Amino acid sequence: MKSFALLAAVAALSTTSALGADLGVINTTAPSAYMEPAGFNWTSFYVGLNGGYGWADYGGFTQPEGGFGGIQAGYNYDFGGLVLGLEADLQLAALREDIVFGDPGVSGYIGLDYFGTVRARAGLALDRLMPYVTGGLAYSRAAVRVNNNGVELESTDDFVGFAVGGGLEYSVTNNVSVKGEYLYANFGEGNLDGADYDLTAHAVRVGLNYKF
Repeated sequence: MKSFALLAAVAALSTTSALGADLGVINTTAPSAYMEPAGFNWTSFYVGLNGGYGWADYGGFTQPEGGFGGIQAGYNYDFGGLVLGLEADLQLAALREDIVFGDPGVSGYIGLDYFGTVRARAGLALDRLMPYVTGGLAYSRAAVRVNNNGVELESTDDFVGFAVGGGLEYSVTNNVSVKGEYLYANFGEGNLDGADYDLTAHAVRVGLNYKF
């Protein structure tokens, strides 16, 4: 009798297992919850290179223009979409306009030797793309140079003013970004060769940054 009861229990268990398999009841581990990837974070120190073209104006007297190239360094902090930062740059410049003399043995030019800025930046982080505005201190050295039949003459002065502008920066990788930028600079008043000038400039440039 006990053997019959044991066989009946085994048969019932087998029937239940088979029925569960037929109904497709399968024990599985619940999948983990989906985690959306975090957006790109712009917080970092960075250094980079830049180059472009500029136009200057010495109070309407002359308008030298030409290329320039330089370096920059800065820091960004990403406040969850609002990016605030500080950037400093220095560029060697070849913005020049020739001075015409009646004597063929005399030649010269007026222009910028270098310029730089120290600016705040405020940007909107759209993942890896960041449009931004910028503004701060601007400085430059302007010069008049003349070759008078082999004798070199020059007059230089340092100008200090402000710069404002804006641009777009895109992070190609987690460490490398590229940017395009426009700046307007008002370098204030200086003196060249005994004359006072108000110096302004426009600059369009591209840049490459490496983020640490």
